[in-house]
Amino acid sequence: MGLFSVKLPVIAILHGDLFVGNAIAYLNRKGTIDLQSVRDASARCFGSFRFTEATTGVADMQCNDGATARLSFSALSSFSGYGSGSTPNGPASFTFGLRPEVAGLHLILPPGKKLVEGREGLRLESAQS
Repeated sequence: MGLFSVKLPVIAILHGDLFVGNAIAYLNRKGTIDLQSVRDASARCFGSFRFTEATTGVADMQCNDGATARLSFSALSSFSGYGSGSTPNGPASFTFGLRPEVAGLHLILPPGKKLVEGREGLRLESAQS
């Protein structure tokens, strides 16, 4: 990470699975994303993003299972926002720079699931519990 970059936490739902990681944003309004599944540490996704307007942009993601996604996003501030799109296996969504309790409001969660933060980190849990 360089002098003119910022590292932001990312929370994503891809293929109905919870991924966490980071985005590195640069002054040129572009950056990279690196994510890992909470459930299966071998499942990873990576990609890049760029702003296309003052507060909107696109992120292109590729996962090591071959799935790809193009996600549109909106910035809530200079260092936070949310986005959504789809993969061949269903809807996809992500947040950047948001605390988990706020991120959960912007994510497309699998039916019957909620985002929970515990001692072991983030996880998806039954919404009935």
